[in-house]
Amino acid sequence: MGDCPKEYLVFNDEEDEMLEKYQTETDKRVVMPDGSFKNRYDECFRVPYHKGHIGSEYAVPEELEQREMRFTELYPTFEDYATDWHGSKERDPQMNRYGYWENTHAKWDWYQMGGRWTGFYKLKEAVAHIGGLLGTPGLMTPEAEAGHADQLMVGDVDLEGMRTEAAVSAFQRYEDVAKAFGGEMPKLEHLWKDVVEDKSLGDIDARRDFYHAQPALVRLKAMKADDQLPKSVDRYFFDIEEFQCDEQTYVERAKNAACVPFAYVRDGKWHERGEMGWWGWVGNEKDRGQWNREFNAMLDELPANTLLTLVDCHI
Repeated sequence: MGDCPKEYLVFNDEEDEMLEKYQTETDKRVVMPDGSFKNRYDECFRVPYHKGHIGSEYAVPEELEQREMRFTELYPTFEDYATDWHGSKERDPQMNRYGYWENTHAKWDWYQMGGRWTGFYKLKEAVAHIGGLLGTPGLMTPEAEAGHADQLMVGDVDLEGMRTEAAVSAFQRYEDVAKAFGGEMPKLEHLWKDVVEDKSLGDIDARRDFYHAQPALVRLKAMKADDQLPKSVDRYFFDIEEFQCDEQTYVERAKNAACVPFAYVRDGKWHERGEMGWWGWVGNEKDRGQWNREFNAMLDELPANTLLTLVDCHI
């Protein structure tokens, strides 16, 4: 964020690596009818998603030649390559090299109170008129509802209300999904965690194909394309594996997860469900049920005057 003291920063020099790639590597370009070249991920090759939605796939017409070209052909100078391909506008003024300054001990690139989860805590009715503190909404995040807060005392949180709301919402989701699939929840014969570890199925692409060939997932893909998923689920992050249980179990899991964050800090010590990486990838992850039980037990034993603060951390 530009506010880290300089004594904690180390210069990450990228120039030698960038120069080697510029001199030795290639990239595929599409030869256009007028003789010009375009990147195969140019907007003109983007495939529109169903019903006009923006897609994430690109397709180059078969009649157009795709040619491997050296970066030295595509960019007259190394500086042009650094600017266009790497987005490096200029060399660092202090080091006179391409690269960037970083805190090698950093965990998050930014954080804010509330953020994408603003209004996380529901206030008890008796204190709702007083209110707690709200941070700021994250990108494309609506303002928090009245009666919610990002910072407040434990004794002012309506924990049971949050858990009840989560249970009611989960019940509706389960019913909606089952109805969308014809009244009965589809079952997977193979879970991804088992398929990805089964090397007898071939390489990772073969395992992925095997997994997605299951009838339930073939049908799910078609439903997404036709916008047939219920409004109560997120079509982009919908995971049918979450529903591979009976309705009561699904609702109970949602209830137990209602007040649970990914991590928490207590008495200066960091506790987390797993090791968070880019794009929300989590390694060495604890069992969700176990993590939820541990956090809820800790939360329920806190003194009523303990201050809670909900922070959105971005990696």
